Amino acid sequence: MTQSLVFVNAPQAWLIVLVIFPLLVFIAALPYAKVFRGREQNGSGKWALTCVALRFVCLGTVAALLMQPRINERTTISEPAPLAVVIDSSTSMSHPDVAGGSRGDWVENFIKSATLDVLESRYSLKYYQAGRALSLSSRDAEINPTATSSALGESLLELEAEYRARRLPDVLLISDGCNNDGRGLDQAAAILQQKRMRAFTIGVGTDNSVPDLVLEQVQSAQQILSGDVALFTLRLKAHSSSAINTANIELRDQQGNLLDTHLVQQPTADGVQFVLSSQFNQAGDYTLTAKVAQAANEVNLSNNSIKFNLSVLNTQVRVLYVEGKPRWEYRFLKERLIRASNDIEAQCWLSEADRQFEQEHSASTIALRSVPTDVETLLKNYDVIIIGDVNPLQISHDPLASQDFLKSVAEFVESGGGLLMLAGAQYNPLHFLDTTIGNMLPVVIDPQAKPLNQEFRPQPSDFAHPHPASLLSTDLQENASLWQNATPLWWMFPSQRLKNGAQAWLVSDSVENEFGPLVVAASHNVPHGRVAFFGTDETWRWRFPAGEKYVQGFWRAALRYLASARLHGNRGRIRLEAERQIVELGERVTIEARILDDGYKPVIHDDGIPLFNAAGEQVLSLQLLENDSDVSYSGSYRPQQLGDVELYITENSDAKSAVSARLNLNVVLTSKEMANLTLNREALRNLATQTGGVYYSTDQQQDVLRDLDGGQPIVRVIDEQFSFINPWWAFALFFAAIVSDWLIRKRNNLC
Repeated sequence: MTQSLVFVNAPQAWLIVLVIFPLLVFIAALPYAKVFRGREQNGSGKWALTCVALRFVCLGTVAALLMQPRINERTTISEPAPLAVVIDSSTSMSHPDVAGGSRGDWVENFIKSATLDVLESRYSLKYYQAGRALSLSSRDAEINPTATSSALGESLLELEAEYRARRLPDVLLISDGCNNDGRGLDQAAAILQQKRMRAFTIGVGTDNSVPDLVLEQVQSAQQILSGDVALFTLRLKAHSSSAINTANIELRDQQGNLLDTHLVQQPTADGVQFVLSSQFNQAGDYTLTAKVAQAANEVNLSNNSIKFNLSVLNTQVRVLYVEGKPRWEYRFLKERLIRASNDIEAQCWLSEADRQFEQEHSASTIALRSVPTDVETLLKNYDVIIIGDVNPLQISHDPLASQDFLKSVAEFVESGGGLLMLAGAQYNPLHFLDTTIGNMLPVVIDPQAKPLNQEFRPQPSDFAHPHPASLLSTDLQENASLWQNATPLWWMFPSQRLKNGAQAWLVSDSVENEFGPLVVAASHNVPHGRVAFFGTDETWRWRFPAGEKYVQGFWRAALRYLASARLHGNRGRIRLEAERQIVELGERVTIEARILDDGYKPVIHDDGIPLFNAAGEQVLSLQLLENDSDVSYSGSYRPQQLGDVELYITENSDAKSAVSARLNLNVVLTSKEMANLTLNREALRNLATQTGGVYYSTDQQQDVLRDLDGGQPIVRVIDEQFSFINPWWAFALFFAAIVSDWLIRKRNNLC
């Protein structure tokens, strides 16, 4: 406890010194002005000074009493100065370029070291983790470097704001200096300098450019038919300041058998795209691995490989082909469908044929006697419906049945079926615009448009990213050459543009409008099925160097793509899908499930559906969503580990019961975080220097104790009391001074 004299109503010090003190002296000396002027004649000057002093004591005593003097009794405690330990928890801290493990491993060891024990004895420590934002942590908390971006500058400014009403702490920042989100470290340093917050930094990592080859999945087959070629479109990125000349990528099955290989020349940071492929003749489930060979001095190998889960089915794509007359396109396409008996089961319907005409069909089916007009029959027997140049009012011999057919086709697509609209000179697409399937087209059609009769060659809309149906060869250069040298076509019905969300398969190489090259073939999802539009009826003209091989492959791929939703188990009745297959570590992805019964009616589970991982653990509960006639289950999933993640739902919501549908995700490192893994030593050093702190490397950790010596402790008042001063001593002093002044004046006749 300490005691001190305080004046409650005391004015500011400058006012006392410059105004009150001179004024009291002046008032005390004023009565003796004549004496001072004549003090050399009468010798009374010294007595006058004594009286002035006595009067000043009287006036000062009164002034002091007016300022209300009190005795202040204060009890205080001393606390250590604050120190904020900020740990970088972004994904780049998982990079293994520090002796003994990753950067995050080094940080964990440092936090558990004796150095932190000493700092905790000197300071009041608070721990924080900085990723996309600043979060409170503790010394025992697990450091999981999975944040998708580094916002170090923003985190330091958040720290300053948190302590704004208290004493600002010094900061110990442990990081690799990679800042790729929000304000930079230089901006944070300027503000911390103004606030007198010192930043001490420890740089973790190496500032030598570390080569890092990153294999990314662009597009991959998940289900194919037996005898088909599975295509895997990949992208290889190289993060390094020095050029990597070549990189070899291999595709192997679960037994380690080599299926395909590709050599990438001069991979870049932007990535080089390529395709791996293999033909599968046996049905079954395959686990394939694509792996790029390790580069010289490469440390991070977690992103050098990708796994694919592939299902090879013996299921045939069941096709219903509806035409008006047997035009050339029908004759050639019909033969291709019927000949592909191992992959396709087709039934054709010519609406203008005689009633006695036996409709053409595959050997494994029977001839149609009438076109199916109810959606249940379509869903039960077909995966893809092709509608050619047929009058929509005369598809069936009964006009009312024709309308029922179009309505059922729309419901068929909404339930996951595929629809292909083949343009023709008479009816398709203009006469279908006002029907129930008119709005399902992936392109915008001008009702006043006229067919074009001029030479053109269809080609992929993007040679670097071709649609799977337009990928005639897995070599992208050869694929481009095949399309550029194919036999030209002469007839096309033009569309204005693609609808939002649609994807062009093929575009014209020579004819365009204000939206770009005219679209020859395109597709989109509506909503669970797929609808494609072909603006030409001359694919029968196609000739390639290898003859029928590429044309047959194109049609097989096109029909397989349109039927993909139906080729799942139970013909698409149970589906488990993610909004994207490639997910960055720590990023959320929406998982959606749809379940239909045998009659293709939605199955309702009010409590939701459990989602399990490969270990049989429930990771999520997919909640019921009802929107008009659409019923689905949805949830948000956040993967916590790299690599392939298998998820599934079961029939009885039990992990051990039969699996209804599976989903595979490829979890990769954050692209923004892994684009530059070099330790930004300069930024961390500048932050420390500008704020008055010190930068340390990982082998200088003991020097932290030299500079962080505890600082100035915080003194806090825990109790404070004021007591009045006994006034009698002031009154006695006042009385003694004024009486003495009176006696001196009378004795020396001063006034």
